[in-house]
Amino acid sequence: MLLLPGEALLRFADEPSPRHLKAGDFIDIAAHRRHRVEWTALDRLTIWLAPYYAADRVAG
Repeated sequence: MLLLPGEALLRFADEPSPRHLKAGDFIDIAAHRRHRVEWTALDRLTIWLAPYYAADRVAG
């Protein structure tokens, strides 16, 4: 996930506190890892870019 403009709190089920993300921050979230967006900034637009890929596939 890449946070383009905006700001957010992203919480993972297996972590005690949320991660504070700002514009330009990115994180690789493993398949089936439970998470949720707890908060986004109300005073500006928040846009996520979420590419999906298969890490176990090899191009060829």
